[in-house]
Amino acid sequence: MNLNVYVACSSDPRDYKEAFELGARGILTNANLLLKYYGEDMSLKDSARKMLKESDPLMTVFQSIHGRTCDEIYRKAMEICVLDRKRIGFKIVCNTEGFKAMRKLSSQNIKVIATGMFTCQQAYMAAVSNCFAISPFVGRGNEAGYDMFETIRNIRALYDRIEGRPVPEILAASIHNKEEAMQAFIAGADAVAVDIATLKDFCNDPNSLRTEKAFGAAFDKIKGEDASYLKYDSDDHNYEE
Repeated sequence: MNLNVYVACSSDPRDYKEAFELGARGILTNANLLLKYYGEDMSLKDSARKMLKESDPLMTVFQSIHGRTCDEIYRKAMEICVLDRKRIGFKIVCNTEGFKAMRKLSSQNIKVIATGMFTCQQAYMAAVSNCFAISPFVGRGNEAGYDMFETIRNIRALYDRIEGRPVPEILAASIHNKEEAMQAFIAGADAVAVDIATLKDFCNDPNSLRTEKAFGAAFDKIKGEDASYLKYDSDDHNYEE
């Protein structure tokens, strides 16, 4: 099993570059972030086009879409996916019309994420709709009184019983910090959705910096080396650990 990470959309293209360098597979949007970063005057199609242009060709852009009916959601998806069918996917909220649209789009090999998910029943519907992934909302669900880590464990058990066909990737979203992300992985998630700050937080720990500074003091004593960028203290001299 592979463990993957996806990054939230951003106003800074450098975030996409850094996220890709740190292993992110794709970019996820939601209406609040689209409004925050792209404003009221940019359409869903235009913001998707911008993200495609600013991100690595190996990253998939999952645009959030909506609609009152299956046909409305489907029509909106088809208008956007002409930009690049290989790199465009869609996030669709879990409800009756949404699952109809997910099934219809998946039948055309368009990647769909069933988002706003809170129950195992919705995870089952996503599986029979042949979705690419599901997004259990960890933070929002826990705040509403659900135990979303238990829900992820149950979805994992449900999907492990399905034989003879692919199952959706369990992509935990509404993640507030790196601790929640790791809890989601341990519960059985295949992937997590985080912002770039949280992804960078995966990489760092204060004790790692202290260790680097201690070794830096030793590196500075080695011929040809300059570790002054670490700004180590004179007390950082434990070189043998």
